[in-house]
Amino acid sequence: MCDALGAFESPESSGRLWRNCKGQEPKALGHWEPPILYYEPGEGAIVALAQILFCLVDFNAWIHGAIVTAQYEVARRIVALANDTDYSILSVVLQLYASPKLLFEIPSQAFYPVPKVDAGVIQLTFDKKPKCAPLILKRILRDAFGQRRKKLKSSLATLLSQVEIPALPHGLGQLRPQQLSPQAFEQLALWIQKSGTFRQKCNMHGNLSDNRRMTQPPTIEDLHMHPDKIWRQAKHGDASPLDTRRTKQQST
Repeated sequence: MCDALGAFESPESSGRLWRNCKGQEPKALGHWEPPILYYEPGEGAIVALAQILFCLVDFNAWIHGAIVTAQYEVARRIVALANDTDYSILSVVLQLYASPKLLFEIPSQAFYPVPKVDAGVIQLTFDKKPKCAPLILKRILRDAFGQRRKKLKSSLATLLSQVEIPALPHGLGQLRPQQLSPQAFEQLALWIQKSGTFRQKCNMHGNLSDNRRMTQPPTIEDLHMHPDKIWRQAKHGDASPLDTRRTKQQST
């Protein structure tokens, strides 16, 4: 477990991540509990924080929780509710997979050297899973928040056309993404799954970048409930190290 999580470690100059199991394998512990990850951002780590959080979401089956110190602006974004100024994709994803809680604010004077902004400490407990296909949800969120000033009837028009759905349910198309709760996005994804027409797997999709892949017509493969990779970028690996290890053990 800890060796697998080592993939998330970053250089000291960019932040620190450590585990309460002290580097031991689960079998070496008398009473093992799912490790809680603690992350303290260092200089330059804020830019990568969202991707670290998305990695944790992809590995939520093996991670019980996390304590994260982030810029206060980012911390507020994580716990933001619909119609809040800070509401974003990060808000929706983390609230569908976890129960985020803003524990407290840390003034900038508590750090040395003193940064220009305050920090916030967030507790994440990974105790949820969306009922919809994650890749369909991802496509909806990227299209909607990528054009957050537009109404959903416009920002989701390409996706709806690709899955042969003429229009959104009555009234929904007049809303903007920041007006929908995480649960509303989940229900929208479920509705598109049931109402849309999805093509068979297209081999050329495997050669596309994640950004390009998200513009292509969804396929039956995108309806998978447990894909190896969902939210993290391609450079962060295609499959879980734990899955890889398990596959090797089974083959031997």
